[in-house]
Amino acid sequence: MLDTKNNIVFGTDFKLVSGADALTQDIKNLLQVFKGEYVFDSSKGIDYYDLASKNNYANIQSAIIDLIMSDVRVQGVKNVEFVVNKGTFEISLQIESEYGTLEV
Repeated sequence: MLDTKNNIVFGTDFKLVSGADALTQDIKNLLQVFKGEYVFDSSKGIDYYDLASKNNYANIQSAIIDLIMSDVRVQGVKNVEFVVNKGTFEISLQIESEYGTLEV
């Protein structure tokens, strides 16, 4: 299990997540990967630097949706919102999945 800053939680019983919790965790992790950064598949991730330099809302939204839709458990993505604030990029969205609607 990961905490809110995406760190493994130690000091308690190790907890594996499954179902909706696992999908939510996987999507959050996937959104934090810069394109080319993941050593097992350099095509995964989002090219945040390129997208930020173009400052095009539609392109950024499309890249986020395309990445999330690459997970077979996801049937749809809606209400994608993001904010750039002091060097941070905050994303919120809803995922339609085999587990129902999830808030990320």
